[in-house]
Amino acid sequence: MKQVRQHEYTLSSLTLRQFCPIRQFEEKPDVSNEAIRQDIKKLDKAGKARRVHGGVTAITDAS
Repeated sequence: MKQVRQHEYTLSSLTLRQFCPIRQFEEKPDVSNEAIRQDIKKLDKAGKARRVHGGVTAITDAS
């Protein structure tokens, strides 16, 4: 269940901004750095977000 909340948090952050640095997610005290990276990797593989150097970007029609 924690993973689903992290996915939702990541995707909602991307609706506010096109790019979110990994540091933004690392500020959450209840999530490890490794869990954040795995979450971003899964979202990238599922086509819901794009993993880039230093963070994650939203997938748009233009990207």
